[in-house]
Amino acid sequence: MHNKVGIFDGTGLVTGSYNWTNNAEYYSYENAIFTDKKDIIGKYVKEFEKVWKEH
Repeated sequence: MHNKVGIFDGTGLVTGSYNWTNNAEYYSYENAIFTDKKDIIGKYVKEFEKVWKEH
């Protein structure tokens, strides 16, 4: 898998394969999902904190 996640102050989330570059924007097939649903964001925050503690 090739996935990225951005969590914005616990109120917004973006996840997907999207590379935030001009090349990706204009020449690649990328995907991203944006959400402000608290339950979904909470799950990503929990997973991020788990992984952060492991490394």
